[in-house]
Amino acid sequence: MTTPRGIGGEGGTGSADESVVLDVRPDAELRVTVACDWCGMLSMSGASCEWCGSPFREEDLGRMARNATEVTTALIAMERRLERELRRAERARVAALADEARRQEGERQLRDLEAEDTRAAEVADRLAVAAARRGRAARQALLELRGLADSGGETSSPTPTRLGRGTHSSP
Repeated sequence: MTTPRGIGGEGGTGSADESVVLDVRPDAELRVTVACDWCGMLSMSGASCEWCGSPFREEDLGRMARNATEVTTALIAMERRLERELRRAERARVAALADEARRQEGERQLRDLEAEDTRAAEVADRLAVAAARRGRAARQALLELRGLADSGGETSSPTPTRLGRGTHSSP
């Protein structure tokens, strides 16, 4: 078993946990992931890039494999950052949904209070109308009582009475 240099092992940029252990036989072709110098894509080592077709020189494969390890490490770090951002965005979405629910509940309560105010205003209007009716009825009853009293010799309208030097009206 062999651990290739530049891929997570000695001289590589990745951790030893990311090492690739290969069973290398003399007749087997060793293929590793490399970062293409032309397009930057990750490709399997060979005569040329699988993406853009640019040729690979054998003496550059070690450096290109180290670049691929660095790119892979950067992609893993980016993936972790994205996962954190997604979790943060999910928490923000849940908080926004809770805020929306609270807003809707507040609007419902406001509508209920407005409806209650409208009902209270209608009741107050009915009470005012009833009070006015009672006031008119009371006034009419008072006039009738005065009318009855007038038939007994009293006047129906109060006359001003002079008290001292000024003129004051008495009830």
